[in-house]
Amino acid sequence: YDNLATLYKEVVGQYSRYMGHVTKNIGGIETTPKSIEQPGAVYEFTSKARQKEAMAFLQEQLFTTPSWLLDYKLMPIIGVNPGTQLAGLQAQVAARLMNPSTLGKLDLFEQTKGSAAYTSTEMLSDLKKGIWSELATRKAIDPQRRMLQKGYVDALIAIVAPAPAPAQNIGGMQVQMGGGGSKISDATSLLKGHARSLMAEIKAAAAAAPNQATRLHLQDVAGRLSDALDKK
Repeated sequence: YDNLATLYKEVVGQYSRYMGHVTKNIGGIETTPKSIEQPGAVYEFTSKARQKEAMAFLQEQLFTTPSWLLDYKLMPIIGVNPGTQLAGLQAQVAARLMNPSTLGKLDLFEQTKGSAAYTSTEMLSDLKKGIWSELATRKAIDPQRRMLQKGYVDALIAIVAPAPAPAQNIGGMQVQMGGGGSKISDATSLLKGHARSLMAEIKAAAAAAPNQATRLHLQDVAGRLSDALDKK
């Protein structure tokens, strides 16, 4: 049993590393070491075509549920819930793609390359189309996809409405330490717009949900987004 648990964790770990390598292409900057005599740039943005290819790979291999990882018969043996573990990995990758650092590099790419760039707006649209495909098709959302979508919303909220850092006692005074992303970055504005657009689509889909589980899920994530965006 111990060997089986170790083997399963190693497979998941290797899979996670593969997904991480692919994710690096989105907003990626490639380095080609050169001597002073060699022509050409040392630093180049990953091409739009390659970034789009990376997004398509993630949608097919990660965000479309990889059922081969979900062998629930192993759960009593390995002591891990495969579905929860997968949802955590999916949310981690989505959060990395929505990170202001990634969006900032995409914006810099757009400023430098213009129409040849894979823009932050296009990337977020592609990300949403895959993870939230049921909003357009009005299909039922299965439990694993519901976990993915909740993870997506929680990752988005953590950026656009971060929880305040706990106050610290300094010299007998309660001091609130700073936290959250930069207020001068366009990334937060873009993500807030993305969140509001997503919330509107979720509410429309909830009204036409094909079953109760899907409707309650959509109402829940819409409420989370509303609470985060409208809080004072």
